[in-house]
Amino acid sequence: MYIKKELAEKLEPRVTGWFGQENVTKFDIFNSVFAPGARRFETGTPSFISIYAAYEALNLLLKVGIHNIQSYLKKLAEFTRGFGIQKGLQITGPLSTECSSGLTSFYIGNAPEVEGILREKNIIVSARKDVIRMAPHFYNTKDELEYAITELSNLANR
Repeated sequence: MYIKKELAEKLEPRVTGWFGQENVTKFDIFNSVFAPGARRFETGTPSFISIYAAYEALNLLLKVGIHNIQSYLKKLAEFTRGFGIQKGLQITGPLSTECSSGLTSFYIGNAPEVEGILREKNIIVSARKDVIRMAPHFYNTKDELEYAITELSNLANR
């Protein structure tokens, strides 16, 4: 981060870590005193486990191939939309996968309640007001989506 020397002392960080404190060994979260200058904007120790996880995740994506993932997700999205309609669900948003992501939203009046019931069945979806949003990725299968959509349909049509 770059900050003007004249401005550093005038600004108060919204987020800071133990390196951004005047005394880095004090660890007093209740009586925090910011370090002088731009140092006050420093954070603590980087989350090394997150860095390693992100590195391996990126390697996996590159190994599988971004174009392969994109192609597979398009097929999953087409299946999700088609099978959802076949099961009597109403899609909110574009029907075509040409101008949308792999994410599909279905209108469900009691979406938060349905989300909870599906979660109990190990089906993870997101309720957004009156829709249930499904966002499959390359590690999901057509069979998993068929199961999830069937369960969603059963709950929506009862």
